[in-house]
Amino acid sequence: MQQVLLVCDSDKAAEFCRDVLKKQGYPDVFVCKNGPEAKRRLLEHEYELTFINAPLRMESAESVAVDIAEKNISQVILLVKSEHFDEAHAHTRDYGVITVSKPIHSRELSMAIDFSHIAQSRIKMMESENKKLQKKMNELKFINHAKILLVQYESLTEEEAHKKIEKTAMNNRTSRLVVAKEIIDRYE
Repeated sequence: MQQVLLVCDSDKAAEFCRDVLKKQGYPDVFVCKNGPEAKRRLLEHEYELTFINAPLRMESAESVAVDIAEKNISQVILLVKSEHFDEAHAHTRDYGVITVSKPIHSRELSMAIDFSHIAQSRIKMMESENKKLQKKMNELKFINHAKILLVQYESLTEEEAHKKIEKTAMNNRTSRLVVAKEIIDRYE
C-alpha cells in the first residue's frame, strides 16, 4: 500500500491535501506539523510520496524538501505561494522536487501527484535494475577470484580456468557462482 507523508502546519490545508490524495489512491496519509518531525518519521518508515505545504514555521520548506529528496527515495512535492514559486523551484528542481504554485485546484494537484507517481515508478525500475547489476558484479568478482586461484594452483590459463568453471557448473547442474565459491573454499 502506498503511504504519504504530509508536512503541513495548517489543518485546513492538510485536510484539502488529504482529500485529494485519497481520491488519487493514497488512503494512508500521515501528517507532520514541521520538518524535524517529518525527518524523524522518515527515519522510521519509508513513504512513497512526501508532500510539503509551505511555509513551515520552524524552518524553510524548501530546505526540508531538498533534505528529504537527498536522503530518501520518497518523491517530494512542494506547494508554495505563487509569489515564491520561481525562487523555490530554482532551489529545489535539481533535487527532483516537484514544485507547485498555490493557490491550486484539486485537478492541478492531482496532475502533480500523477507526475510524482510516474517519477517514482521510474526510480523504482532503475533501483531494481541497479540491484540486478550489483548482484551480477558481485557474482563476477567471485568467478574471477576463482579463475585466479585455478591459474595459480592448477597452472591453467585464464581461458582454461573459465571453461573449467563453466563445465563443472553444467555437469553439476549448478551456477557458476556456486562452483566459484567451492573453488575459493578449497584453495583459501
